Amino acid sequence: MQKKNIYEDLIWLDEETFISKLFSDIYPEYFNLLTKIREELSPIYNEPFAAITKCIFQKIVFEWDEIYRKEKFFLFPYLVFLKKENKKSESDHAFNFIQPNYKSLVDLLSELKASLTSTKELLSGNYDNILNKIEVFEHNITKLQAIKEDSLYRKYYKLLI
Repeated sequence: MQKKNIYEDLIWLDEETFISKLFSDIYPEYFNLLTKIREELSPIYNEPFAAITKCIFQKIVFEWDEIYRKEKFFLFPYLVFLKKENKKSESDHAFNFIQPNYKSLVDLLSELKASLTSTKELLSGNYDNILNKIEVFEHNITKLQAIKEDSLYRKYYKLLI
């Protein structure tokens, strides 16, 4: 999905370029991957016992969209402001604002993987492919979150140092 060093490259970027790269390159790939997962899950959506899987996936999309919007319209503009003012945040609120969504997203991905076992036979051989895509998405968001916390947020919240 991602170029091998794209995450490592983020560490060395200035804040504006880091944020720009997220919205121009990385996040569109994440949305694309979620679309592919949805398409591959669609054959089972009409099955009554797959309703849980469908609901979990919809919640995953919701949480990812919440993270995206909170970063784009709240957190990242705040970081740019702090940089321009050459300040650090006195509060952790801005940095913790996204954490419940991120934690929920990771938990939901685990739930989705577990729910897929009950629909494995309905997925017509796509089970391993879908599971792989979910695991790639989970790995990438986890890695990216760690990089954002260590390389981006830490610069602007004095208690994170």
